Formats: sequence, structure tokens, C-alpha cells
Amino acid sequence: MTQTERIGPMLGGDILVVEGRGYNADGSTGFNAFAVLSWNSAASGYEIRAYSDGYSGTFPLTLTDTGYVWEVPAGPGVQRFTAEVTPTTYREIGAFVMPGQPERKNFEMTLTRRGESDWPAADPVVP
Repeated sequence: MTQTERIGPMLGGDILVVEGRGYNADGSTGFNAFAVLSWNSAASGYEIRAYSDGYSGTFPLTLTDTGYVWEVPAGPGVQRFTAEVTPTTYREIGAFVMPGQPERKNFEMTLTRRGESDWPAADPVVP
């Protein structure tokens, strides 16, 4: 699968929106997800509101020295996503984490930045 991500600020930088698309070999969309990252004043922390495959949820997002980590409850365990971000690359690893067991990596993507974009602020509706 060829994975793409587009990321951009909105609301004067108060939120960051992310759309991920995975393309099958025939060019059709095999995966599509959308997320909003923002500061939650009431919780005094960052959060991610994620949408994918008919599911959605809001989850705490923890900044790290090299990116961020967030987790989605998954039965008795969690699905943990760890991202490393540089000016030229974005790498994310997903792992299922069950108490008392080793992490089981089940997802990995490494993306290379292709350039600047004015998405999503481009072409706003004007009066």
C-alpha cells in the first residue's frame, strides 16, 4: 500500500488537521483516516480526535522529544501509536500492548516530506 498524509494548521494554529490515505496497487483508496490534534485546557494536555473505518474517539496525546504517543483502548489492552517527526520524515509505529505481555508491533510507516502545501486553509469560502 502507498500511504500519504497531509497535515496542516487551522484556526490560527490552534488545531492541526491530518488526513491519511492508503492507496492500493490499482490506485483505489484502501485506507482513509482523519484526525484533529489540539490542546485541551480542561485536561491541561493535548488530545487527538481520530476518525477511521466508521470509528471515532478522543484520546490523550503525549508529546515526546522526537514526536508524540497516543493510545486507543483495545479490549483488555491498548493500541499504541508512537510517532517520530523530523523536518524531512514522519515515522509511526503501532503496537498492541497487553498488560504483562511484550508489545506486538502491527503497523509501521515511514513517510518522506514532499513539500509545502496550503491545505487545509486554501480556498476558504468567502462571503
